[in-house]
Formats: sequence, C-alpha cells, structure tokens
Amino acid sequence: MNSIDVNLVRQAKLREEAAIPPDPVHTGPVKKETQIIAIYGKGGIGKSFTLANLSYMMAQQG
Repeated sequence: MNSIDVNLVRQAKLREEAAIPPDPVHTGPVKKETQIIAIYGKGGIGKSFTLANLSYMMAQQG
C-alpha cells in the first residue's frame, strides 16, 4: 500500500465519519447536577471566545 492508497483510505474514513449526523442539542430543563468545565491554558485556542459565548448563553437562559 503506497502513500496515495493510505490517503484515499483515510479520506474515505473521514467522509464516512462526517456523514454521521451529530447528536441533538439538549434543550430541555436544566438538571441540578454538578457540571465540570475544563479549559486548557494554552494560548490561542479560543478560551476567551468560548467563555464569552458560554456567558452570553447562560445570561440568555437566566
């Protein structure tokens, strides 16, 4: 198997995985369970962007 064959197999697997629809987003009532959110400290991975979006979403939910 050469590198072209390996790339074709990899692409086929990625396409197959991408064709699976995602799980539906939970829209029901919030349960009183502990939720742990971990944010990695490495620079440039979107921590501030993620936190801003989470804050906005939580404010919208009350």
